[in-house]
Amino acid sequence: MGGGSSDSGLPDIAFMWMMYKAQACGLEFDQQAISGSIHPSWSGDLHGERPGFYKYLSSHTRRVGDPRFASQAVHPETATRFESDAVDYSPTNLANYLASSGRQVAETGLFHPVD
Repeated sequence: MGGGSSDSGLPDIAFMWMMYKAQACGLEFDQQAISGSIHPSWSGDLHGERPGFYKYLSSHTRRVGDPRFASQAVHPETATRFESDAVDYSPTNLANYLASSGRQVAETGLFHPVD
């Protein structure tokens, strides 16, 4: 989930999602420590390298919108990143899903960045 780069904007989005899910189960977090070190950003650097022996394994592109997962939705920050001209992000599987009639984008993000 990241951690090997100075730009942790994208991994921080994943961390926030996991943190909120854990809080819903009763786990408590030090909000002061988190607010000072977590900076989620949809425009963060995307690192595609695979470390160690993973680089020898073939890659797999996940199908977005698999009908087996009816509650699946694209995170709004993913849609924002895809639609933005500020970053080069255009995976074919996401493009196909967002162009489909059955697309679902979650109504709200998990964080609200301060301007």
